Amino acid sequence: LYFGDLYRDTATTGPTAAGGRILRVRYGDAEDCDANGRPDVCEILHGGADCNGNLVPDACDLQNGTSHDYDGNLVPDECDPLFASTDRISLGTGGTASFVLEAGAANAGHGYHLVGSMSGTSPGTPFGPVLLPLNTQNDVWFQLTWSVFSPALLQNTVGLLDPSGRALAAIVVPPLPLSLLGLQFHHAFLVQDATLQFTFASNAMPLTLVQ
Repeated sequence: LYFGDLYRDTATTGPTAAGGRILRVRYGDAEDCDANGRPDVCEILHGGADCNGNLVPDACDLQNGTSHDYDGNLVPDECDPLFASTDRISLGTGGTASFVLEAGAANAGHGYHLVGSMSGTSPGTPFGPVLLPLNTQNDVWFQLTWSVFSPALLQNTVGLLDPSGRALAAIVVPPLPLSLLGLQFHHAFLVQDATLQFTFASNAMPLTLVQ
């Protein structure tokens, strides 16, 4: 919705006076990914969610596959504290799930621990004042990841966050028997400050074993 001015030009020196005003109405545009008649940029400027700053509404990023949402929280995964490169690993070939940990500058230099569970995410497990969204009681995978049973498979899953509160980690899965088909894990990370108090828990990312 905007106005356009028409100018009267009776000589060769250019327009000298306004001759009329036209009200122009445009419905939608080429960048209206949700087809609601509102340009995407206008939606974002008026508070629409665009957590990754690409000037595309988050819902459209998820719908068109620009971003994924493995944890199903309706937020592009690159905006979550824990990002995973994949949500599935082949039993036949194995593979690597790479993780980006983002706890924020307030946690710079603090210790982190990426752990996992085979028992789901709810109700989770309290660690001091924070709730880890993993069920850990009597869970074998939690015990193995907590103890870092194999640094070759659990790569950089324990360490210190960098000055921006960030870290990279990976879990390497070797080829496994087909009897484990469909087994699902979840992973999340905890942060401890210099006094060893837990101060932060991330979202949980799923990882499923497929054929």
